[in-house]
Order: sequence, then structure tokens, then C-alpha cells
Amino acid sequence: MRGFHFTWMIRLEALSFSTVAIAVSGVFLAHAHRLELQSQANAYQVEYDALTQTKSFAAFESEFAKVFAKAHHDDLPLTIIAMDIDHFKAINDHFGHLAGNQILTGIANTLQSAINSQDIAATLYRTGGEEFTIVCPDAKAEAALELARACWQGVRTHPFVADKYKIPCTLSCGIAELTFADARADDLFARADKNLYQSKQRGRDTITLFGQAVADMKPERAMETYTYFTQRVVDVKHNLEVIANEVLLAHYCRDQDRWETMMRPEPLRTQLAFMQEAALMNTKERMSIYLNAEEFAQPDIPELLGRFLTQADAPSLLWVNLRQLPSAETLKQVRPRYEKYDIRIIPDVLHLQQDADQVAEILPLVDGLNISLNGLREAFSDNAEAEAAMVAWYQRCRKFEVDVIFNQIENSVDADYVRNVLKGRYVQGYAFDQPELPRLG
Repeated sequence: MRGFHFTWMIRLEALSFSTVAIAVSGVFLAHAHRLELQSQANAYQVEYDALTQTKSFAAFESEFAKVFAKAHHDDLPLTIIAMDIDHFKAINDHFGHLAGNQILTGIANTLQSAINSQDIAATLYRTGGEEFTIVCPDAKAEAALELARACWQGVRTHPFVADKYKIPCTLSCGIAELTFADARADDLFARADKNLYQSKQRGRDTITLFGQAVADMKPERAMETYTYFTQRVVDVKHNLEVIANEVLLAHYCRDQDRWETMMRPEPLRTQLAFMQEAALMNTKERMSIYLNAEEFAQPDIPELLGRFLTQADAPSLLWVNLRQLPSAETLKQVRPRYEKYDIRIIPDVLHLQQDADQVAEILPLVDGLNISLNGLREAFSDNAEAEAAMVAWYQRCRKFEVDVIFNQIENSVDADYVRNVLKGRYVQGYAFDQPELPRLG
């Protein structure tokens, strides 16, 4: 009996130990499950915006970088739509933040419904207070534009109600498609944001694509504030043969109802994107673009331009114009990189006589000079003096095979002055090529 009792005691103690172990295991598993749920909840909070339940800005930064890298590497289409709720601050100030939050939620739902109604893969993100971004992988601009129209029209026709008030809302949108010139995700986003800004400048409630308004509800209104165009450089001694097409940026002056060419160069990637997007590249013709001093000196810019020239529809030759005269030291350092891709370097010379020493120093290092006609007229007191000075400069330039191009030739008087007094050959200006810019007003 004594042995029997001892055996049962062992069994009871073992059973008690097992029960405790099971209980402890259960507590541990429950705690682990709670931690897992908490981790999932934290991850959701990071990935999704708490108010609108759209994906968050943090998710956008992470996911857009990956989508861009894949599209860039595999040469796939990618388009993004940047959107901003018009007059949202006024809604907040007038109706209160609670109403503002209801509007944000309602618009997010409307945008998601528009995405669901379209046959396009797209993801919606809240990327700012009243800003949303839609990423459309594998989509060209045309397909993304249809989605943007659905979003824009859906918001402007939806009866948003907040705190018993009926509040009409509109969107401003900017669209950008991935191009060869976009080296980073930020480059593509910046162009979409720039188009969004132009929609705002046009009075809001507008979609802008490739720098032009493609949807708005304001008839007979100015659509472009800025626009690109090309202007020919011609040879007056060979029947106005076109030797290059220069990419220029114009700004519309509403007070004077006219376009004016902007003297500051736009960033290189913007110019290259324009050449691709607007299809203004004339195959096998020479093109001329502007670089600022900082871009010109960057070691990766010549390689970027070299890759650009390998495309099937690229120009046969590329000129790089510089608004500022570069130093001889800078030219010595960077010229070999441009020569590698047969890219010509042509700086602007605004005051030939005033900058004569610097111009003479860089002559062996450049391929041409863009000489301002207005600067020449200011420098010389009479035609004979101007002609004599230019004859001397032609001799210097011929020694180094440097072309002389006169620009700012605006009318027939300017044209005659260049031909008969300055004996010029290569010219550029409205007297020889007046691009048809949009008629606004």
C-alpha cells in the first residue's frame, strides 16, 4: 500500500507540472499573439493614413522608389498623378477642422471609386495635408489621363456634405510620365508637382499634362503660362539652311498680351523630358539646348547627354549653350567629357568688347560663340567700327574653327545690319523664324 500511494503521488505531481506547463505555454502563446497583432497594427498605421484609410506618405516613399527602379531598369511605362484639393484651407477655416476631415475622407473615397472604375493598375496615396498621389505602373500618360479625368470629374460632381453643410469641391491635377531623363524617382515626382503647380496658376480645377491644360471648366481662358518652343539657327549665305533647332522657354505676359523668351535656362532633365514628351525632336537634325553653369560642370551630365543621343529618334548632333561665360580652367576640365560624345560647346557672349580678354582665352576650348546683337550695338559708336572689330574676331575664330552665331535678330533692320555691316553668316531670331506660340488672352 505504501508503494502504491507513492506511485500515485508521483503521477499527481507530474500531472500538476504538466498543467502548469500548459498554462504557462498558453499565457506565452497568448502574449506572443497579442504582440503579433500589435505589430500588425503598428505596420498598418505606418502603411495607411489613419483618417482617409488610403496608403500613407511613408508607404508612398518606399513603394514608389521600388516601382520607379523597376520601370527604369526594365524600360517599362510609369505615370503618376499629383492632386490637390482646391481652397482646402478656406474650407477648414470656414467650416472647421471636423468638416475638413469629413471632406478629406469623402474625397479619398471618391478617388478610390474612380480608380476601381477604370481598367488600370493604380494605387492611391495621401502624400500631404490635402494632397493625394496616384501611381500608375505599366501605364502611359494617355491611360493615366483618363483616370485623372474620372477623379477630377468625380470630385467636382459629388455632393460632399460635412457637418450638415453641402460643400462643393474641385481638384487641381498634374500628370507626368517616366522619360529617359528621369534618373531618380524624385525627378518624375517633381515634374508631376510642377504640372500641378501650373494647374493652380491657371485658376485651379484643372488637369495639366506636358505643361498644357488638358481639362478645365473655364472656357476662353489662358491655358499656358509657360511653354517650350524651338527656334532655328540658319545660314544666311546658304539660302537660310537650318543648322540647328534651339530649345527655348517662353513666359506669357498677360499685361502685354505676348510671349517673352526667358533667359534663364530650365534644368537639363526638364528640357530633355520636353523634347521627348512634346515630340519636338526633328530626327537627324541638330538640336541646341541650354545648361546652367552648375550642370555644365557636373561630371555625369555629358554621359547623360551621350545616352540621350543613342536613342532612335535623337538628333544627329547636340549643341550645349551656356548663358554664362565659363572659365578656361572649367573648360579644360570638362571639355574632354563632351568631346567623347561629339557634343559642341557654345557659350553666350553678351558683351563682346567688355569680355574680350575672357573670350580670347576660351576660344581654343569652345566650338562656337552666341553673340548678342544688342550687346554689339551698345559697344560700337558707328558701323565702320563694328565691322572692323568683327573682322578681327572672325580671324581669331577661324584660327580655332569656332563658329560665330548672332542672336536676337528681331526684324529686317537687324537682319540687314548683320548681313551688310557685321558680315555675319549664322543667325537666329524672330526675323528668320517666328514660332507659332499659343494665342492667349
